[in-house]
Amino acid sequence: MFAPLYFLANIPDKNEKHNNEIIYTKIQKILALYILSPILAIYAVILYAYLIKIVVAWELPNGWVSWLVSALALGGLLVITFLYPVREQEENKIVNFISRWFGLLILPLLLLMTIGIFRRIDDYGITINRGYIILLNLWFYGIYIYLFFSQTRHIKWILISPVVVAFLTSVSVWGVANVAKNSLTKEINIVLNKQVSSEEARAIFAEMTQKEKNRMNSTLEYLHNNFGKESVQPFFTDTVSDSYWNFLLKLGLNDVFEEEWERISYHSNSKKTWQIEGYNTFKQIEYSSYKNRNDLDDFSKKEQITIEVSAENRIFSIPVREIVLEYLGTDKKLRNEKDWVVQEDDYMLLIRSFYGDYYPVKDSIIINSIEGYLFYK
Repeated sequence: MFAPLYFLANIPDKNEKHNNEIIYTKIQKILALYILSPILAIYAVILYAYLIKIVVAWELPNGWVSWLVSALALGGLLVITFLYPVREQEENKIVNFISRWFGLLILPLLLLMTIGIFRRIDDYGITINRGYIILLNLWFYGIYIYLFFSQTRHIKWILISPVVVAFLTSVSVWGVANVAKNSLTKEINIVLNKQVSSEEARAIFAEMTQKEKNRMNSTLEYLHNNFGKESVQPFFTDTVSDSYWNFLLKLGLNDVFEEEWERISYHSNSKKTWQIEGYNTFKQIEYSSYKNRNDLDDFSKKEQITIEVSAENRIFSIPVREIVLEYLGTDKKLRNEKDWVVQEDDYMLLIRSFYGDYYPVKDSIIINSIEGYLFYK
């Protein structure tokens, strides 16, 4: 309730309503001109260096470049807004340059953002989040081009335009959610062509490359998780279950998950105490790893996880595979009672917890996380 009450309390009264004087504080000028502007300039130089690297290497940018450019674009709009009263009240060449030309200077980076977005969509398909990122990218083009030609005289549209765009693209048939759903549905219809049984779909998917199967897997999973099983049911004559995991096995989209697997789960008793001798330094470690399901074979060959201790500029290699195999060979009742310790000549790792999965047929290991204390000399 505070925000609207504060706004209403500050509405000018009587003759003050006709006061057109633009007021700004010295702090506002210092923040925008001497702090935020240099930071944005350095950040822009870094992004341009990345852009030049991409052009020289002639490689497509990664999807995460969208967030980097978005941060610069939003920061630029913030600075332009803060500098507006300074520009109107005094003649400052730097302020005039930023307000007039920043929108033009950022256009190549916005193009880089566009390429990164469509590369992501080409690899994984459109989603609701990616739809809104596309809109954000288009809005950046529109608002910066508008500010350039209007010479930044109407900054109110920096606030009004995104609200209008967000509202119009979140309702009715042209809403981002509907567009994403229709796009993904069309993609599956092209592959299946008609309503099929799970056995027929399995045969169709079996003829695909692993990359194509991954695309179908992620598309069906996204529809199932975000729009419900009703969005997937029209493709199949079988009844789609509430659990996409079970339905995934019926379709045979990822054969490795049809084999038996064993959960790796250990967490030490918090009341335990240990006697540590012979080490003069220790560091708490937290290792986490998300591996794509299709990388199981590669990950099974990764017998060590490298933990870098930045304070001492040293690297310790931990034989995770050996730990997992010893864990699996231990009686289930004793696994959580045992102290899991890795000790070498110059270090000792005291493990507090580790989680993952083991697939015996492919001898594949997925380690999701390891936490513990690393003691070293």
